[in-house]
Amino acid sequence: MKSKIIGLLLLCIFTVSVFSQQAAAPLGAAGPKKANYAVVNLKCGAGVTEGDGELISDRLRAEIFNSGNVNVMERNQMQDILKEQGFQQSGATCTDEACLVELGQLLGVQFLVAGSLGKLGSMYMVNIRAIDVQTGKIVRAVSVDIKGDIEDLVERLPGIASRLTGMETRVEKLPPEIKEDKPVIEPKPAEAEEPQVKEAEEVVKEEHTEEEKTVIEETAKESVAGKNKNRSGIGFFLNLSGKPSILLDGSEADTVFTYNIFDTNNWFWEVSDYTVTKSNTMNFGLRFYIKAGSLFNIEIGPALTLASEDYMFYKESYDYDLSMYTFSKIGLEINYVVPAVHLGFDFVKRWFPLKMNIGVFANFSFPITTFTYTHDEGYVGYTEYSVSDDGFDVDFSVAFGSRAGAEILAGPHVGFSLDFIFNWLKWETAFDFSDLSDAAEPDRVHEIFFPMFGLGLGVNFYF
Repeated sequence: MKSKIIGLLLLCIFTVSVFSQQAAAPLGAAGPKKANYAVVNLKCGAGVTEGDGELISDRLRAEIFNSGNVNVMERNQMQDILKEQGFQQSGATCTDEACLVELGQLLGVQFLVAGSLGKLGSMYMVNIRAIDVQTGKIVRAVSVDIKGDIEDLVERLPGIASRLTGMETRVEKLPPEIKEDKPVIEPKPAEAEEPQVKEAEEVVKEEHTEEEKTVIEETAKESVAGKNKNRSGIGFFLNLSGKPSILLDGSEADTVFTYNIFDTNNWFWEVSDYTVTKSNTMNFGLRFYIKAGSLFNIEIGPALTLASEDYMFYKESYDYDLSMYTFSKIGLEINYVVPAVHLGFDFVKRWFPLKMNIGVFANFSFPITTFTYTHDEGYVGYTEYSVSDDGFDVDFSVAFGSRAGAEILAGPHVGFSLDFIFNWLKWETAFDFSDLSDAAEPDRVHEIFFPMFGLGLGVNFYF
């Protein structure tokens, strides 16, 4: 009898154990039930296009799905359901809570995510909230102000998605240029929501772990990396250098003009005085920077160079045989206008707020040389005598050069540059002085030479 009783007890224990394992297995396999979310397209404010708003909304859907144990309805599926139900408004126009709750109920989800996206100056302003469709209350809200590019906004979407779903495991320390409000959690009945509220408060108060500190440092580095990346853009430059020179037979023109050209009239003995006035060479223009990699840019654009020279010679003589006194004034004014097409290749490197620029360039130039001369001899044989003429010459020259300098960045998109310029610009032209003196050589070739070294200033705008 005792053996039968013991056998029955062992059989009961075995049966209970088997059934308990079978009952526990499906529960563990099923796991926690996933919450259903729908994200309507964000309302686009000033400075944000509808296309950008749709892309940000799609990316937010993906980040909410990746943030935790949730289901997210696709945009096309949402549109099909709303079309079948005859719902007239879109997520961008349906802004009040009552309309959004109705939209969420039609979609059959637990939580609806909606909000707005705008830009004020260089700052993106994001306001997004998650609404409990059953109660019509806002359970979470995130407001983020991001100073930077739209790429910086995209980098913040994973954190925004985690906050909207309540799946965040830490409170991030944001970079100084980003200001973010804390999530707003609407209270529910005490028995259901009290543990979650306490848990959120404890997370805020706890210290950062080493892993969290690493993430914070990486986030800060990513923000700096955005400022240090190479960019395309447009720039305005002004290069200043010394005074131009005219070479005639390899010599400076002031001496050559004095003794070889103008001193050919038998009435004159020698030049008593002369002055030469020259302007500094000024080169300015526009550069379009085309990004050719992380460290290189191609630059192209129009440029213009201006300079001038003014020669004034004075002579006086007295002829005893003819009893004649004469005074002669000869003036030669030369102006240079050099339009060009600028083409260059630069090596660039940013260490915000500094940027280094080293490059070579070629200016395909079309020098235009204009000259005006006057010859006033006063009285010759008691008769007033003067002559004047003008002309111009157009040539072609390729000027090669290089530049090296630094740039101060006032942000990722604006910079002020200072460069040292080397530029070789030289061409040949011809002046016809035959009207000035019978002994002058017509169409004599002159070499125009601009100074090689200069200082460049610029302001650049990057995209």
